[in-house]
Amino acid sequence: MSGRGAATTLALLLSIPSCATFGGEVPLRVGAAYGVQIATATPSYDDHEVPFTAATVDLDSDMEPAGFLELMLGDDSALHVRATGSQHGYDYADGQLRADVTRADVLALYSLRYTLFQGIALRPLFGIGWHYLEADFDRLASYPDSSGLAFGLAGGAELELSPYVFVGLMGEVGIYGVPGDTHGEDTSLWIYAGVRF
Repeated sequence: MSGRGAATTLALLLSIPSCATFGGEVPLRVGAAYGVQIATATPSYDDHEVPFTAATVDLDSDMEPAGFLELMLGDDSALHVRATGSQHGYDYADGQLRADVTRADVLALYSLRYTLFQGIALRPLFGIGWHYLEADFDRLASYPDSSGLAFGLAGGAELELSPYVFVGLMGEVGIYGVPGDTHGEDTSLWIYAGVRF
């Protein structure tokens, strides 16, 4: 997600009145967060695609800046729909080769709000995610570029420091393909701070 695209999307989201409600009863809020994403990826190939080479590529964890935009439906119990994009660069084969990975995620998370102290609350998060990943390998590598859609499970926790400010931790584990015909796995972890109106 480019800086201009993110700014435009956020401006459109923030154009929704902060007191907006869904169906006249359920509050609808918008938010944005920024932090870092730590991600791993393990594309896998059929033997005929990469002859005489290992059929999987382990791309060790890489940490990059990342953020997300959010629509939140509800209050004490809420549905969070989040969209995020990121780019990662991985060195492998003892640092001799490189893979550039681009990913875009959409997550649907459910949360319950637990008040800890006055003005401070905890929100556990759990749900599902879909994401698209594209891996571009070094031209000297034996592996072809790969891309695909993945389905994953997601979860995390947030600490609300005020009605508008929060910090959190969110993770996702994804599998590409369908059961019996998978094409790789990945994991991601976001550490972030954000605002919600």
